Amino acid sequence: MKTSTSWPRVASYFFNPLLIPSLAFLLLYAQPSYFSLVLPLRVKLMLLSVVFINTALLPLLSLVVLRRIGLIGSLTLEKREERLYPLLLGAILVYLTYFLFHRLSLPGIYATFLFGTALAALLLLVITWYYPISIHTTAMGGLSGMLLGMQLRGLAAVLPWLALVVVISGLVATARLLMKAHDGWQVSLGYLLGVVVMTACFLLF
Repeated sequence: MKTSTSWPRVASYFFNPLLIPSLAFLLLYAQPSYFSLVLPLRVKLMLLSVVFINTALLPLLSLVVLRRIGLIGSLTLEKREERLYPLLLGAILVYLTYFLFHRLSLPGIYATFLFGTALAALLLLVITWYYPISIHTTAMGGLSGMLLGMQLRGLAAVLPWLALVVVISGLVATARLLMKAHDGWQVSLGYLLGVVVMTACFLLF
């Protein structure tokens, strides 16, 4: 029984939505394509540091502050209304990161991913006002959508990576269900939102 209840928590923590943007950049760096090869290692590390600080570290610190002032009850954001402030702040931070990357002389794929992430976070905020869909599966859907968009546009041959991320997405969705954090509709709609938004961004921009 202990094993059946521990692996969903490990999966939820390891594939926390705050870590997905950094993971996405690592996946982009791993591709033997122009958008990765053109960047020196020091530039990659600098960009990754900015992404990690703005999309993981600062949002995490904001959760601690929000909990201390009583706007949220726990860092896991179990109540629908507790998710609104973090989602709004997260969307703003990701958009500011997008704005910075868009102004730099970088391959556009990095800014496109950040724009899609900001847009997905904003739509997630609006939807969560009425219905608490899964943030975890939305993030995994965004990662899947990035790879799908890259494959469809011929930016890189990423089918093996896409297959792996889809499998991991299924594990994360199962973990959220076993933890009773969401029901089937909430995890499915979250994943669909992430895939559709991110794929559209990669196909249109």
